Order: sequence, then C-alpha cells, then structure tokens
Amino acid sequence: RQLDDETRRAMLKEVKDHLDVIKQLEGIMPPTEAQQRKRALYAAMPPPPGSYKKARKGNTTIAVPAAVASSPKKAAAKPAAAAAAAAAASDDEDSEEAIDI
Repeated sequence: RQLDDETRRAMLKEVKDHLDVIKQLEGIMPPTEAQQRKRALYAAMPPPPGSYKKARKGNTTIAVPAAVASSPKKAAAKPAAAAAAAAAASDDEDSEEAIDI
C-alpha cells in the first residue's frame, strides 16, 4: 500500500515528536520501557516510498568501463590470486558494465 507524501511526512513527524519526548524523559523513564516504546514507534513507521528506479521516467543507464565500475574496496577484500584474475579481466578496454544513475 502506497501512502501519499503528505500523509507519510505527517506520520514520520509524529514518530519523531514521540522520540523527542522519550529522549526528554531519559533518566525518569526506565531504559527498558524507553526501548519498548521506541520499538513500537519504529514498528508504526510508514513503509519507505516506492522504488526511485520505478518512479523515474526514461532510461538513464550509461555504459561505464568495467575498470571504473568495480569497487576498490571489494577488490581489496579479495584474495591475491582472485584479485590478479579480476585485474587481468578488467584490463580489456572493450569490457563495459551498465550502471544506473
């Protein structure tokens, strides 16, 4: 079920206001009760809006060379042999991956 933006914002503001009240009562209210109330508030939050990708009009997919598209963090986490194989594969300049922007 999709909520309109105004209703969703109103619900989020109400949750935020309640969280602010709970924070002000810190030290007065037992921590376990505060946690229970926070969990109930988070459970009552509206679902996230629809996918941005689905909401877009038109296709903004562009082709990016594979060497640029691969993440340096992921490459650093690979074992040396796997990283060497990936580097050899990404040396091919004709290799491209599509990335949505």
